[in-house]
Amino acid sequence: MTLNAVQIDKVLEEIRPALEGCRFGSVFQPSRDVAVIVLEQGETRRKLLISMEWWGSRLHLVSRRLPRIKTPQPFFGVLSRSLHGAVLREVTQVNGDRIVEMRFVSGQGGSEQTARIIVELMGPVSNICLLDGAGKIKAMHRKNFAGRREFKPGDFYAPPPMPPARPSATEGLPLDEFKDRPHPLSEAVDAKYETLARERTQEEDSRRVTDRLHGACKKWQRRVEAMEKEHRESISYEREYQLGEILKVNLDKISPRMREITLDDIYGEGQVTIRLDETLSPVENMERQFKRARKLKAALPVIERRLARARRELAAVEAALEKARKGELCEEDVPAFLRPRPPRRPVKPKEKKRKRRMPCMQFTSKDGLSILVGRNNAENDKLTMQVARGNDIWMHVQHKTGSHVVVQMPRGKTLSLDALLDAANLAVYYSKVREARKVPVDYTYKKFVRKMKKAAPGKVTYSNNKTVIIAPDRERLKRLLGKEA
Repeated sequence: MTLNAVQIDKVLEEIRPALEGCRFGSVFQPSRDVAVIVLEQGETRRKLLISMEWWGSRLHLVSRRLPRIKTPQPFFGVLSRSLHGAVLREVTQVNGDRIVEMRFVSGQGGSEQTARIIVELMGPVSNICLLDGAGKIKAMHRKNFAGRREFKPGDFYAPPPMPPARPSATEGLPLDEFKDRPHPLSEAVDAKYETLARERTQEEDSRRVTDRLHGACKKWQRRVEAMEKEHRESISYEREYQLGEILKVNLDKISPRMREITLDDIYGEGQVTIRLDETLSPVENMERQFKRARKLKAALPVIERRLARARRELAAVEAALEKARKGELCEEDVPAFLRPRPPRRPVKPKEKKRKRRMPCMQFTSKDGLSILVGRNNAENDKLTMQVARGNDIWMHVQHKTGSHVVVQMPRGKTLSLDALLDAANLAVYYSKVREARKVPVDYTYKKFVRKMKKAAPGKVTYSNNKTVIIAPDRERLKRLLGKEA
């Protein structure tokens, strides 16, 4: 049911004083064929709903909160840009028909620009278009108009001929409930069509459920038919055993490459034809027949259980479909196996608390510098080539196997004697000569350390180095190593 021409006239008569003089604010869409134009006057905001739905095309003010679709139609983006900041000067009905024209003006003085919105509220062929001041179409929501009129952007708009009938203005509208409201007719129209929208939603939901049940019924019927065929084959396992016995007593009559053989039926009258596999020997064909019989016998109880369950489910679907066709279906009547499953909450994996292993050992010199020591050849490579920076101090015992040691040097700071001795003692301690009395330790800037191509892990070359002779200092090592010393 759509608003007729007289009802549209009465609605416009009621809401015209509230709309004219308002400034265009924005436009949004609650659904594909419904738009809401927001008009502002000072702090007051009014929402004008324009519905082009085939079952309820209408135009009226709304005060309730409406949803918004995420992707509006392109036409309404053009409309919003064209009417930005424009003022609604006039709202009129065209030729007393179901057509509403809204004239917007933007700019001041001699630079005023006019734009018009034409809304045709004609059921399935409802449309809305934007015109410029000369009456040419700039954009439109749909391509076709009422009366099979076809326009394209740039054409002059022309309304359809006026129909003769003029029905009642208040027929079917609950005016008595809203007579104390500022816009009673508009509120009554909104209330009526909101009810119709809920009813249509329920009808659509019911139709979708009925269609789903109808499809499920066909699916379960096919499933039952397939299982019944399997059941008929399975209950014939005794006959398959008999065919195997017939082959057993006639093995000498089976020739190679035979596809079938006709033999006397020792379990009945006449003869029976048995299919063979030409690639198998007579004994293998006999064993194949017995294997088929055993397989059918083992599958029989499983098929019977599945068939009984499928028949129960089919009966439940048929009962629900019958209730849906009569309009008596409740949510509880829909079989549980057809109800939509609730969305699963993503299960967050339990985070295992693992102690992060540092890529090297860490120590602190007497004056607060960080000293890093590799544990093995792989850590030595990572420490020297990835962790250490160019101006860090790198050291290693001279010509002996041992750990790489790096003293991290903050910018602008020089290496102190205490830090040098602490790092050199650690280099001696984590080497193969920690028990020696005096050990030479080479040190240089990390930027002078190079790793040769295809060199083994931990093997590097260095230059611009200096050497310090270390006699291991137990007190210094005790301070650095703590309990390990």
